[in-house]
Amino acid sequence: MTLMKAAEQRLQGLQGPTHQWQHYNDGSKDVTGSGINSVKAWELTRGCGPERPMRIAIIDIGMQVDHPALKEGIIGGGYFLSSDHGKRFQFVRYHPGIAGFPDDNHGTFCLGIAGARKGVFGSAPESHLIAIACSPEGILHTLARAIAYAADPRNEDPDASGDDGADVIACSLRPLIERKWKFSSIPTVLHEAITFAATKGRKGLGIPLFWAVDNNYRPIEEDKLCSHEYVIAVGKSNCYNQADGSAFGDKLEFLAPGANVYSTRSKARYGSGSGTSYAAPLAAGVGALVLARHPEWSRQEVLHCLRSSCDRVGGVKYKAGRHVDYGYGRINAAKAVE
Repeated sequence: MTLMKAAEQRLQGLQGPTHQWQHYNDGSKDVTGSGINSVKAWELTRGCGPERPMRIAIIDIGMQVDHPALKEGIIGGGYFLSSDHGKRFQFVRYHPGIAGFPDDNHGTFCLGIAGARKGVFGSAPESHLIAIACSPEGILHTLARAIAYAADPRNEDPDASGDDGADVIACSLRPLIERKWKFSSIPTVLHEAITFAATKGRKGLGIPLFWAVDNNYRPIEEDKLCSHEYVIAVGKSNCYNQADGSAFGDKLEFLAPGANVYSTRSKARYGSGSGTSYAAPLAAGVGALVLARHPEWSRQEVLHCLRSSCDRVGGVKYKAGRHVDYGYGRINAAKAVE
């Protein structure tokens, strides 16, 4: 039995294709024709490269690291513990069986949609996961530290190896903290962390950094994070192969399913959720699939592959290959790994 057939049977046996529609694309006009075609991609790779599994870092404010669908895939990460009334933050390294790791349903969903491997499947179910929880009391500072740690764990853990950094990073924090965190230009500490990951990570090949755009229909240029030159801005599509009202603009790279998608939830549960927050890690998993096939590729080569393999959906006209509401289209995992 091929990997694809085995995966398809397991998906259908567990929930049925309409529950995890984000993985299907059979060419039909109903719900099973609007996903990223993970099932077909899995015939070639499920996220493990020729030498090791690809590592996806998910940055959030918490996640259930002992979730039955996630715990076998988590190989690193940690959280930032606040002290001195939120003025100092100590990094606590993840280890199996850790107690006190911050748990948040949002982060659990993001982690699962990228790399869950039991009960539901992420887009890269044989990847390794790096779970990193920022502190809500110092989100800006710990977010920058989290990105730098994902690129090179030695930035927070002197016992870590520089070879243990992430291959792909996904973050969906911007929409969560919008009301509390606005700035006219990206803070230097965050700019430096993003630049470091994108240019120095993966031994200089660069790490693709996927970020969720605003869930509201507004210009991405207002969002200084997603407008950053090294950030891959991801919007959300729905089961009708249409843009689902998220931010638009020239910086939008592409869409991924994010409306009523199915993934892991805290308290060892599963369920549906909507938001660009889930489109970004789903797309990041496809980035991991691409790198599993081509681990020698640079960040720019991965991005070019994802752009050029998108489906031009929505029934709109694309100018020079892109559209203001769709970017380069809806991501297609099977085409990306061909």
